Amino acid sequence: MRFITLLIALVTLLSSCTEPKTSAITPEIGALEESYAADPSPLNANKLIAELARALGKDHSEVTKKQIISRGMEITEEIKMPLRSIPFIHETLKKNYYPNQNGEHIIKLADIMKSIKKNAAANILYQSYINANPQGALVEKAQANVSEEIDDLDIYILALGEKIFDNPDQFGLNRQNAQNYVDACEAYALANKYSAKSPEHLYKAAEIARSLRTFPKTLSIYDWIVTEYPQYDKTPTAMFLKGFIIENELGNSPAAKDVYTSFLQTYPNHDLADDVKFLLENIGKSNEEILELIEKKKQEKNPS
Repeated sequence: MRFITLLIALVTLLSSCTEPKTSAITPEIGALEESYAADPSPLNANKLIAELARALGKDHSEVTKKQIISRGMEITEEIKMPLRSIPFIHETLKKNYYPNQNGEHIIKLADIMKSIKKNAAANILYQSYINANPQGALVEKAQANVSEEIDDLDIYILALGEKIFDNPDQFGLNRQNAQNYVDACEAYALANKYSAKSPEHLYKAAEIARSLRTFPKTLSIYDWIVTEYPQYDKTPTAMFLKGFIIENELGNSPAAKDVYTSFLQTYPNHDLADDVKFLLENIGKSNEEILELIEKKKQEKNPS
């Protein structure tokens, strides 16, 4: 009996070591977990959810990220705020963390998108579920909620793209239609991770997001492409554009330098490598200084 008791204690100890609680991830999460446990108010819940969502963007292991996702989804259900679960569902589908439950996550995200009037994204998600699970438990629900008949998802997305330039604003775009297109492209990639068309849809979405000057969204899509689709032929360009936006639109030279350096390490022989080297050598300089440098090099090559 004593041996069995010791064995159970050992198993419990090992389990606690391999699957630490979310409070052990960071001191910030630990403090917020304590506050939420002491007072499970919406305010404390939202603070904890926000910190968990931020933690998703950090360089944690997959085991830790799954813990963060699980905890985030759990709290959003406890306080009945499904909108706050979006980043956790996104990460789950991007990484294909729970393939046996992905259909449920797709429908849950579709329901959320529909509730906030993002019907294009909801339609993509519902129809993707129907296509992948014609006999699935949630197929009737999906069929009942698709607000437009979709024969082909790619044609549907193409039609959304054509509406981007209807009644354009001063920047040449219909902002609402452009956002619908970006949402639909993201929804496609979330529900069809392994489709060869997913990175192409994401790349086009990033171009539109860049035109809208929604740079955080643009950068998140470029990161998505770089991380999840390294073999895609435009992935190097996505990394290059990420660095360029960080340097020239956000004015963060140190962060841009990190991206350019990573590019040269990953793609040393790419056609853009010389351009990246030039940008890296002249990072932080004004446009006027760079133009002077270019003119000087021209004169050195072609002295009069």
